[in-house]
Amino acid sequence: MKLKIYSVVTIVVLLTMTLAELSFAGRPNFRQRHAKVDKTAVQNQFTMTGNNWAFEMTNYGPYAQDVGGRLPDAGGAGGEFPRGTKVYVIFAAGIQIGALVNGVPTVSVVDFDSEFQPGALTKSDPRDSTEVPQATDPGSADNKLFALYSDGSDGTPIGTNGDATDDYANWPGQYGAPVKADGTPLIIGDLMSWSVYNDMDPALHRIPDDSNQDPLGLEVQQASIQVNITGYSDVFFMYYKIINKGTKNLNDVYIAAWFDADVDNAGNDLVATDTSSSMVFTYNADNSDPISGGGSAYGADFFQGPVVPGEETDTAKYLELTQDGFVQHVVPGKKTMGLSTTVRYINVRGPEGDPENDVELYNLMRGLEKDGTPKASRFTYPEDPVTGNPSNLDPLPNDKRMMLCTGPFNLAVGDTQIVVLGCVGGKGSDNMDAIEYLRTTDLIAQQAYDAKFLLPQPPPSPNLTAIAFDGKVALQWDNSPEIAEDHYPELANLTIPNYRTRDFAGYKVYRSPDGTVGSWELLAQFDKADGITVIPETTWVVQDSLINTLRRIPIGDDKGLHYTYVDDDVTNEQTYYYAVTSYDAQPDIRSGAAPITLESTQSRNAVKAVPRKPTLGNVVAATAQDTADHVGKSDGAVYTTVVDPTKVTGHTYKVIFDSVTVIDTVALDTTKLLVWKLWDEDLGDFVQFNKADDPNTEVDESYYQVNQGSVLDVSTQNEFAVVDGIQFRVFGPAPDFKNFLVVSNGSGALDPPDYGAFAFNSSGFPHPTTDEAPSDNQQIGGGHWGIHTGDNGARSSYDAFIDRTTRSGDNWAEIIPYDFEIRFTAAGGYGFDAYVSGTTAIQVPFELWNIGIGTPDDQSDDYRLVPWLLDDDGDAQFGMSPTPDTLRAAGTVDHSISGGLNDPYTDWIYWQKPTDDSPGQAGYLASEAEMIGNTYDGSRDETEVMARMVLVNWNGDTSTSEINPPPSGLYNQAIPEVGTTFRILSAKPNALSDTFTIRTTANPSFNASMASGQLDKYHIKVVPNPYYGFSSYDQNQFNRRVKITGLPDKCTIRIFNVAGDLVKSIAHDGTSSNDRSDSDT
Repeated sequence: MKLKIYSVVTIVVLLTMTLAELSFAGRPNFRQRHAKVDKTAVQNQFTMTGNNWAFEMTNYGPYAQDVGGRLPDAGGAGGEFPRGTKVYVIFAAGIQIGALVNGVPTVSVVDFDSEFQPGALTKSDPRDSTEVPQATDPGSADNKLFALYSDGSDGTPIGTNGDATDDYANWPGQYGAPVKADGTPLIIGDLMSWSVYNDMDPALHRIPDDSNQDPLGLEVQQASIQVNITGYSDVFFMYYKIINKGTKNLNDVYIAAWFDADVDNAGNDLVATDTSSSMVFTYNADNSDPISGGGSAYGADFFQGPVVPGEETDTAKYLELTQDGFVQHVVPGKKTMGLSTTVRYINVRGPEGDPENDVELYNLMRGLEKDGTPKASRFTYPEDPVTGNPSNLDPLPNDKRMMLCTGPFNLAVGDTQIVVLGCVGGKGSDNMDAIEYLRTTDLIAQQAYDAKFLLPQPPPSPNLTAIAFDGKVALQWDNSPEIAEDHYPELANLTIPNYRTRDFAGYKVYRSPDGTVGSWELLAQFDKADGITVIPETTWVVQDSLINTLRRIPIGDDKGLHYTYVDDDVTNEQTYYYAVTSYDAQPDIRSGAAPITLESTQSRNAVKAVPRKPTLGNVVAATAQDTADHVGKSDGAVYTTVVDPTKVTGHTYKVIFDSVTVIDTVALDTTKLLVWKLWDEDLGDFVQFNKADDPNTEVDESYYQVNQGSVLDVSTQNEFAVVDGIQFRVFGPAPDFKNFLVVSNGSGALDPPDYGAFAFNSSGFPHPTTDEAPSDNQQIGGGHWGIHTGDNGARSSYDAFIDRTTRSGDNWAEIIPYDFEIRFTAAGGYGFDAYVSGTTAIQVPFELWNIGIGTPDDQSDDYRLVPWLLDDDGDAQFGMSPTPDTLRAAGTVDHSISGGLNDPYTDWIYWQKPTDDSPGQAGYLASEAEMIGNTYDGSRDETEVMARMVLVNWNGDTSTSEINPPPSGLYNQAIPEVGTTFRILSAKPNALSDTFTIRTTANPSFNASMASGQLDKYHIKVVPNPYYGFSSYDQNQFNRRVKITGLPDKCTIRIFNVAGDLVKSIAHDGTSSNDRSDSDT
């Protein structure tokens, strides 16, 4: 039996009106290795975090090794994959170059230390073998490690590790760092580092045992490249440009990529070679590793080797970094060398262990044993660990080194060779699954190289902020990805028909407990309402090793974009990480021409938030009117939601509308565009929106907003920016009719107006001010009239009326924002039978009028319209008729709005706007004159406003006879009486005369009595308590902590031991309700 011993800490805290962290000291337990040099000082070392890898990089050769001790938990390892998981798959890595010098093997080495120094070599003539090269000052700022992100931001931030150089401004193009034609830095991928180093310092040549060995005279220009695109983010690339600037021609040169690839736990590593892909990799012998559980692997692959003389039929192709990016050179009569051998040895002395001198190391590079005897195979364990024969696999789990080598070739003075290496991470559910993942990723990495790193890009991630509150976290982001342009075909020199430059398709919201790769949970997706929900795709599948597959790729639900999200499924005092990604869609391209959809990675904008209660006594109260106060005629509205109460100003705001003139330089035409902006009444200035301005639009969208929501279109209801902590949502009305009224009859004006349609039987007609049916007051006579559309027995609903009268919405532009009247007058007028005879002018007892925009009592803006008719019964008269359905041109004799057969309706009316739509009747009278003269044929330039409208007399057929039952032709009223006026009101969009005022309040305050009431033993807590040797608040094994929560802004913490002795006092003064204390007291 083993006894488990726990450290138990009981904490007694006395507060005078705070959080303690106790730290427990310990001794580091670093892994000891044979022949490892503990280099405690380097000029430059930084962590490269451009994708799912985090690896250390220096300016003199070593990488993926924590030479400078920057990573307290890594024990010297420097290659973490996946980033943030504390799984280190590389302890150290570097390049090794060996050659025969006067027949003697000489190797310039990078392993746990380096025989290279920072800096370039200078010669007046690179090919002059008599001129000794001069090394630039290794301590010069020009020879530091440089790194830049794709946006030009610094990858080695100023002030970090003594770095005081702006990498963009001081990019060392004079020493070979790639630059564009204009001299600015050329960056490949999302993060690229660059350095130059040389082997000209004899004092450094001591690895393994280089007594009396001279330098080779090599300059190495090195770049690391990380691509942060889904499918490509599990690999980083090393680019080496090797130049012989010495005085000796180098023969039988070999280049080796060397790795101490400790996959999570060094003691159980195995090595194998995948000869099909030329990749050598290290994997776990079992699934016992402490963090990854065995599900990690690491591999390396030469994608480009040296170029050497070949046969006449050979052609070498290789990439070089130039001012135009990666350029492919094609050289006839030469060939590109591939992998020549792979090597593995163990962290021991003896035949299986580390080489002891350059001769042994050079022999390994050649594919021989250390003593120069031949090996059974040039490749280390070329058996597949997943499906192969176990007896042919690496049999000895241990701490392994591995090398992949290419050569031999000659390197004369002044010659240059370029090699490109891929460093591939594998992750899986177990050790075998990790190998399969590794191989798939290696194929993807090969695609990147083959494409000259000109890869299709997802949209950029939006700018994201997270605001933590009590029990919730609010996220806000901007619209910048929506205006990003994708020029992949142009950059890659490809022709891809129907490729969309603007291909943004939506956002996805993620949450993670620790921000590490693989830990992100999808919380929400907001898909652009663009009609794209699923795209068939047949060939391009970067996630699968089998490229030719057929699948349907889901894009989204088409329900519209949001720019805010509130996560209320959180626990106070727990840390959460959030990210909002962007994705695109290419629905129209040929399958296989490019990816159908790509998504940005979570790491691009990950933010951290810790929800917690307000500090004791603090009250954050902010409000905004839910619905704004409106002045104007529109049926729009402005709604507000407080997103971040800490940002609310308490000011009064006003939404104001403006118009922008848009000039079409092609069509030589101008249009007016309605926009809105936000005025801060307290500041006396317009508010700037957190919104990216689209250069393709005519307005500055940081001040002017074009979008308006619609109650009928959910996709538009949240596409609004947040200003001063408030989301202002400006709504225009949906295209619709507001009401149908009868405002007068034969006895004069009706007060109040009666209804002029039928809302019963769940028809859906609006009736905001009346009952659902016309009353007996509507007519002096016995009729009950209402507006509807011509029937076929199934058009009783309001939806049918809208569809028919607006011609499926095409007529809304002519209807809105106007109001209309049908006026029954003694004089009447003429209508044109456009849809039956096509020639007949028919006298009608009514007039059609446009009565302006919300001005029913102002006739100065009214103008008369021209009636067109469908004379359904063909009697050349306007009215109703019992003619059977079978003899009618289009409709039925009875309308289905009501049951029975006693609801007759009129011939069909079509509203035509005359050519002259000036106020009055001039336009109509011009058409009427032609009708009276029988010359009107409908060819005048008139525009349809509404179509297929009829007037129904509800229960208007009065026959009760069994001999002549309805439809009988016996009516209580054949047409509405003279003096009857039907008024049709349409929805009014927002206009220049409309304003909406919103008042806000912001009252952050401190309430002392509330603080006292909250200050009790249940509110202030020490967590964890008791402390059992570890907690989630520990920074590491040497810095252990506990936490006290629920504190006021200012108070004193006193910590006592169990004997009652005061151990420590802490003065807490901050906005957080937490504080920390070391435990060494």
